[in-house]
Amino acid sequence: DLFAVYISPEQGHNDGSFPVKEGIIRRGNEGFYTVEYVPDTSGLHTIAIVQAVSTEQQTITTSYNTKARGGTFTIKLGNLSTPPISWDADEDVLKNALDSSMGSVSIFDVEKKVHGLFNFKYIISFETLLGNVPS
Repeated sequence: DLFAVYISPEQGHNDGSFPVKEGIIRRGNEGFYTVEYVPDTSGLHTIAIVQAVSTEQQTITTSYNTKARGGTFTIKLGNLSTPPISWDADEDVLKNALDSSMGSVSIFDVEKKVHGLFNFKYIISFETLLGNVPS
């Protein structure tokens, strides 16, 4: 079983963001589980416990029709965003950008494939964020 627990305070920061914290789940006896977390702030919190049926995957495909390629892109999830990523970044660069900017939400796996003559396809697996991740 792959379980995850996410905790978010009911009141966000002054900038409107709602930090998400990951808790720890331990399997106990007779089908029981223990959830542990330490909140960063006092007050009411929302706790979401989820179980994976399968990991979520999203695909990003570059789209160039000439050899004149360049530029950067960012990936956004809710109010989280990566720094600019080069159009031809390798798997490790993209994974590091996701881990550094969205590591509180999931563990990521990235696969890069050549797509056509001038393009790439990145397959991003959200190893701990479950369900239908927004595109």
